[in-house]
Amino acid sequence: MDSVTFHHDSVLSDVHMLQPRARHLMTRLNRAGQPVFVSRFRLLPQDETGGTSSRKKRVSEQIREDQISGGDRASGQSPVDQQSSGDRVSGQSPEDQQSSGDRVSGQSLEDQQSSGDRVSGQSQEDQQSSGDRVSGQSLEDQQSSGDRVSGQSLEDQQRDRVSGQKQSPDSGESSDEDQGVVLDQDGDFDFTRRRLRRLSPPECGRDEVCPVLLSQVAPLDFQDLEDPTEEDGTSEAMNILRIEHTMATLLEDVGKQVWRGALLLADWVLSQRGGFTGATVLELGAGTGLSSIITASVAKRVYCTDVGEDLLSMCTRNVSLNKHLMEHNGGEVRVRQLDWLQRDLCTDEEQEFSWSEEDVADLYDHTTLIIAADVVYDDDFTDAFFRTLYQLCSSFNRSCDIYISIEKRLNFTLRHMDVCCEAYEHFRRCLSQLQDLPGPPAFTVQRVAPDFPQCVMYERVEQLELWKVSASYPSGQQETSADH
Repeated sequence: MDSVTFHHDSVLSDVHMLQPRARHLMTRLNRAGQPVFVSRFRLLPQDETGGTSSRKKRVSEQIREDQISGGDRASGQSPVDQQSSGDRVSGQSPEDQQSSGDRVSGQSLEDQQSSGDRVSGQSQEDQQSSGDRVSGQSLEDQQSSGDRVSGQSLEDQQRDRVSGQKQSPDSGESSDEDQGVVLDQDGDFDFTRRRLRRLSPPECGRDEVCPVLLSQVAPLDFQDLEDPTEEDGTSEAMNILRIEHTMATLLEDVGKQVWRGALLLADWVLSQRGGFTGATVLELGAGTGLSSIITASVAKRVYCTDVGEDLLSMCTRNVSLNKHLMEHNGGEVRVRQLDWLQRDLCTDEEQEFSWSEEDVADLYDHTTLIIAADVVYDDDFTDAFFRTLYQLCSSFNRSCDIYISIEKRLNFTLRHMDVCCEAYEHFRRCLSQLQDLPGPPAFTVQRVAPDFPQCVMYERVEQLELWKVSASYPSGQQETSADH
């Protein structure tokens, strides 16, 4: 923690920067000594009547309410009160306020037109000096009001500047009842500072934060993880997805952050429940495990795979944090290691996240869906991803559908002297090459139209895309197996 954690080559997800009303509080240190944060994502209510347009409208309204209440909220005021608070006089209606600039209560319209800015009961000479005058004070009093404390005359203030006020010998305070500019024994100004009134959390709109001592965790113990239903005590907590993640990492550790591609894939799974119900699903490059957790709320079993013990431990912890989302469906998430640079699965029993013989048999016999979220950012890893995808689909006993979400990230390059997305272009070339490979299996590629409902609260940008790749076998060559 003594060294700077954000370097010139660090990467930070837009989800963590733009998430409205997010509370980025560190909870612990992972095994690598990196600070770990917890973010909450609200699942939007599922209704059968609300279409895509109404769902998007609800999302935009919720985000706008969060921004208004978070950025421009005044203590104890509602957004409607704040909009009119700039020109509103307490006790007046909006109709009264529109004409209150030149109107004095009790005057007729003809009197107001002739009086201009005149206050009722004042002469023309008095009105000329009323622009800077405080009610009840003379013009001479206003000229010296910058340095004057209320309740003192002009002569008293001038005398205080020259000689200071007389102080009592025992307390050192001014003998006058109303203190002005006070000088101490050395002739320096002695100010009495007003104590600031501490706002309570309901007034200021912020949660009270108490400092905690962070320490690097030992082997994971999930007994101390709190249940969100017990924390909030409401059914609304059942629609909250909690994900542990890091904030800024190097490119090699970007899987420890939450990316918008995972949220787009979660939208697709929740909006197409029929295609995932009761299925066995494999996720490649799961990262924090967000997409696997959402998929397990619908599917029968999800193999959440990635590489690195620290990252896989974070996935396991996130699965335990969100077990309430999977209990009603009976879904299961199995966190396993799958390295794209290795041809075979890790079956070493001494490894923490290795594959058992039962897992391998179930993977090859029953997997019908593969998902991957935001795994395209490096050309070498993209090539390894498609090689792994081809090897797995060639070993499966069933036809398989693959859903890949991706976000196009535009960058200005000196080589092209233009804004381009080289990683996305390489991804499109790999899709074309995969489609041209001789079967079996035969691969077909199509882009999914982004008109499905949004089911998770986040900002869905136009750079997000979802692609569907189908790996099919001829009916005579495909082995049959029991239905899952």
